[in-house]
Amino acid sequence: MNTSRLKKFAQYARRNLIEQVQSKLKLVLADESSARREHPKAVKELEQKLNHFSNKKEVEDQLIEPSGLHLV
Repeated sequence: MNTSRLKKFAQYARRNLIEQVQSKLKLVLADESSARREHPKAVKELEQKLNHFSNKKEVEDQLIEPSGLHLV
C-alpha cells in the first residue's frame, strides 16, 4: 500500500487544524468577542492556561493534540 498520499494528507490536515485553532483563539480572545460576554469565566481560564506555557509549541501540544483538544 502506498502511504505517501496518506502522509501528505495527514500533514495538510494537521496544519489546517492548527490554523483553524489559531483563528478561533484570536476570535475568542478578542477584547469585544461574544465569547467574553457569554462565557467570561471560561475565557479567563483559557487565558490563564495560555499564559502558563512558555512558547507556541507548548500551546499547540496542549490544545491540539487529541488528549488536549478542548477549545470553546
